[in-house]
Amino acid sequence: MAHINNVIKIKSLSYNLLKQKLLSATDITAIGCHGQTVCHQPTGQRPFTLQLGDNNRVIALRNMTVVGDFRRRDMVYGGQGAPLVLLFIIIYLVILIKIVLF
Repeated sequence: MAHINNVIKIKSLSYNLLKQKLLSATDITAIGCHGQTVCHQPTGQRPFTLQLGDNNRVIALRNMTVVGDFRRRDMVYGGQGAPLVLLFIIIYLVILIKIVLF
């Protein structure tokens, strides 16, 4: 029963977000879904990361393109499993500079 309630909650939250932003599902190119990190050890002899989440379930609920598994892919290419951190820092700095200069 808890599983059904969570499915209803996800569907409702995503619908409400689209409605609030005056968007439809066709306005969205893709949903990024990395999951919930349970354990993350990016260094050592056997680096690994474990996320909970099922992109297939998100696809079934919203019928939209879903991209995910960011952490493991980043680690395969030698990263720390945090590929979006640099992007966040860049955006944050640009906003901060605009506030200070203007």
